[in-house]
Amino acid sequence: MDLSPFIQSLFYSLWCLIPLALFVGLVKSAWFRGWVGESLVNIAARLFLDRNTHHPIHNVTLPTEYGTTQIEHSIVSHFRVFVVDQRYERLDLLVLAVSRSENISIY
Repeated sequence: MDLSPFIQSLFYSLWCLIPLALFVGLVKSAWFRGWVGESLVNIAARLFLDRNTHHPIHNVTLPTEYGTTQIEHSIVSHFRVFVVDQRYERLDLLVLAVSRSENISIY
């Protein structure tokens, strides 16, 4: 019994699942979620912050006693310094606000 017509009809009916599986794999990857999160923070900073009073600084690498650390987003204003840290694995967003009196608020 020749199975090639059956295999060919099965392939033609299921060929659309291959691009769908690739797309789902891309969307669920940590790289894609990180890229989307970084883009959303950059767009929100541009749209909602006044450029005269708030100055965003992105991707700053600082030396520490254990090596280096990266600050992804910091926003400097006349009032406070905001440091935004995202964790995409759990979809968390951490904002630290440091005022002139060195008080740290976590939002």
